[in-house]
Order: sequence, then C-alpha cells, then structure tokens
Amino acid sequence: MNLILIALGAVVAGVIQSIAGFGAGMMLMLFLPYLVGLVQATGLTTAICMTLSIVLFVQYRKKADYVRVTAFSVAYIAVSALIISFIKKVDLHYLTIAFGFFLMFVSVKNLFGKRKMKIDQTIPMALLFGAIGGLCSGFFAMGGPFWAMYFLSSSDDRDAYMGNTQACATFTAIAETTARAANGIFTLDIIPMIIIGMIFINIGKKLGINYAKKLDSVFVGKLVYVFVGICGIITIIKQFSA
Repeated sequence: MNLILIALGAVVAGVIQSIAGFGAGMMLMLFLPYLVGLVQATGLTTAICMTLSIVLFVQYRKKADYVRVTAFSVAYIAVSALIISFIKKVDLHYLTIAFGFFLMFVSVKNLFGKRKMKIDQTIPMALLFGAIGGLCSGFFAMGGPFWAMYFLSSSDDRDAYMGNTQACATFTAIAETTARAANGIFTLDIIPMIIIGMIFINIGKKLGINYAKKLDSVFVGKLVYVFVGICGIITIIKQFSA
C-alpha cells in the first residue's frame, strides 16, 4: 500500500513541478512523513525529486543563466548542509508555523498587490535568496518557493525560468541527497520507495509538460505564487494537526 501511495503522489508531483518549476517536494511531503517519519521523509523527497529535476534541466539547459544559478546553488547547498547536520536536535513546530505564514504573505502580496516582486539580477541577491532557500530546505524540505520567486522575477520567459529553476534543483538535490546520506538519514528499507518514486514522478513530468505548452508566461507566474500560498497553508495545517 505504501508503494502505491508513493507512486500516485509522485505522478501528481511530477505534473506540478513540470508546470510551475517547483512543488514536487511539497506534494510528497504531504504524506511521506506519515509513512517514514519527518526526518526520513525529507531525504526520501529530495532523492525522488532529484531525477525529475535532472530530466527537466536537460530539457531546458540552453536557457539557464549559469552564473546566477551557480551563485544561488552554492549558497543554498552550504546553508542546507549546515542545517541538515544538526536538524535532529531542533524542535521545528513554531518555526514551521512562522514559515507557513511567511509563504502565505508572499503569495497574497504578489497575486493581489499593486507592485509585483522585482529582484535585482545581481550575484549578491542570488546568494541571499540561495541562502534563504537552503535554510528552508534544510529545515522543511521546501526550498523550492525561494528559487521560484527569485528566478520568476529575473527570467525573461518561461523556458529561461524553467532552465534556471531546474538547474538549481538538480545541483542542490544532488548535494542534499549526499549530505543526508552522510548523516545517516537514509536506510536500506526506503530504497524501493525511492525507485518507485523516481519512475512515477517522471511519468507525471510527461503529462505536465504536455499541458504546460498550452499556458502563457503570465498565467504560469500567477500559478507559481498560488503554489507558494498553498505551500504555506499546508505547512500551517500540518503543524496544528500534528
């Protein structure tokens, strides 16, 4: 039954990320903690999403801005690895609730505010957003909203946005999976779950790519911030229902 749930969830996760550029991790974290526990769920999520990110990155690689992607990824990986090294000792309840409200605020501001978020295309800003994303990924396995917000504001079109986000997703997922394995978060019993998740998340990717071709960039931008808000709502609900 667990493998069936992972397969179904992975398909949906693949559809979401191939359209919005992120969100696969959010989808998987809705139910994986109930199957394997919170700490192992973050590692399982990262490993499953890694293959999807690699496939999408290869598809959009020619549109990526590798200078900013590298700066973002280096900061993201460094901070995430630091957090992962001591996450088992931290009580995340109230911190996670605050994180959820922050994501909701960002979503509402960008969907309904008169001024949309505009981020300078500079290396310092890439480092800053990368560090914040790494912090959130290490604690909550939800760094995706921050690479989405940064590159949505600073990419010229959807293909560039996808190239940048999936390059970051690939580089950071490889590093995080390695870090989590080194810290003993992976165990042999979750390997079948990883394999099933990898297969079915790429099936979802094919479905999502076919649908994404019909969407314009403005709609995709709104969709990204809808998913950011959903991430926040789900994060809060999960903490109060725990």
